[in-house]
Amino acid sequence: MDLILKQLNRKTLVWLSLLFLILAVGLGFFTSRFDLVMVLGLLVTVIIFLVVYRSPFFGLLAVTFFLPFERIGSYDISSITIRASQLVTLVLIIAWLIKGIINRDLKFTKNPLLWPSLAFLSVNLMAITNALNLERSILVLAFTIFTMAFGYIIPQIVTDEKKLRKLISILLVTTSLVCLFGLWQFFGDMIGLPATLTGLREHYTKSVFGFPRIQSTALEPLYFANFLLLPLALVYAFLVSRSSSLKLVRLMPLFILIGLNMVLTVSRGGYLGTLVIILALSLFYFKKVFRWKFIVPVVIGLVVVGFLAAWALGFGDIFQLNVDTFVTHVSEAFSGPAYFERIETFEWAKQAWLDSPWIGIGPGQYGPYVAAHPFLEPTEGWKIVNNEFIELLAETGILGLAAFLLILILLVVRSIKALVRASNSYLKAVMAALLAALFGVIAQYQTFSILYIMHVWFLIGLILAVQNLILVPRKP
Repeated sequence: MDLILKQLNRKTLVWLSLLFLILAVGLGFFTSRFDLVMVLGLLVTVIIFLVVYRSPFFGLLAVTFFLPFERIGSYDISSITIRASQLVTLVLIIAWLIKGIINRDLKFTKNPLLWPSLAFLSVNLMAITNALNLERSILVLAFTIFTMAFGYIIPQIVTDEKKLRKLISILLVTTSLVCLFGLWQFFGDMIGLPATLTGLREHYTKSVFGFPRIQSTALEPLYFANFLLLPLALVYAFLVSRSSSLKLVRLMPLFILIGLNMVLTVSRGGYLGTLVIILALSLFYFKKVFRWKFIVPVVIGLVVVGFLAAWALGFGDIFQLNVDTFVTHVSEAFSGPAYFERIETFEWAKQAWLDSPWIGIGPGQYGPYVAAHPFLEPTEGWKIVNNEFIELLAETGILGLAAFLLILILLVVRSIKALVRASNSYLKAVMAALLAALFGVIAQYQTFSILYIMHVWFLIGLILAVQNLILVPRKP
């Protein structure tokens, strides 16, 4: 702490002293009116602010580590869930802005998504006028702005390859931890451990299918599968390109661990995203894919994943029943209750869009639109369309969907441009992995529809950062 204070100039100390004075008065107020957890939370926030102010990059590393801790590791206040990643991100954005203003060096790196993003948010603001549940619409828009801001601050901080390597290392470390916890969930539930120890929600335990669906620290298996797409793409790209400092003996266990967790999420959207990633990277590294040095370890890895998944499903002498259930669930993409429910949601979304075709019914308003009452949230939560693009069409209309598609098109086009120009093999491999992961997310977005997800905008921010490292020369 002394080292931090010594490196802060006098003007900064004056501003921080005023901030602490305000916080001291606020803490006295909160202590008498709220519980101890909130007071401690404020104290922790102040400490985080000091550390992040000194080193915004350290704050970004902390956010990266906490990204997958969506359900486990969060705290509920009233009807709002506070997550560590969100708290540190909020502090990071504020600290970075304050530091830039105080030091008079607030600069923004090139961001080609700025204008389409502002256009998208403008349509959302206009669409709020059509909202049935205004409070929910404002809350959803606020979360969307927050997650977009997080994505766009990443290229401001990740400005060299050294930082990028550290960031990816932290991402792979936290991925390993949550994947190991996912396996604990699976086998813990299979042997009958209570949910208080496994962390599984009731409808993902073995009581439903005969085997649990891994959700790890995420809210649902599909969100966990969605998070795994990025580290999976990075590991696969490093395996085929051999451009990472990580050796095969470290990459293969991680590849197997991520693959096994992906299988045990039993998320059809996750499987679709995985397939898209593998195909995209295999096409990009077409010549290298057919080298024995790549084929042998990857095939062995896939066989090990398949063997372990089959063994896990048969854990408890009910192999055939569980395999049949697994195959039935995965293959019912175009049949069964889930399929017909999805068709029904599409019909409702179509009707909502027809009610306001240009700007939509308002952000976050599909749920209230189809609910029995727009202000009473159903016990199972607000319904979603289960297709991001159709939901955007219903909630933000033609203009909102067009602006969002323009964001994706610019991301893809600029990524391809960066791949063509990249001479650094590591940056090229990361860029290819990020673009493939984006394709995977887009593919999975055909099966669910939440836009304000932290790790999705983390991916977008990382894409912008790597694009800039390749395309925007640094000043000496």
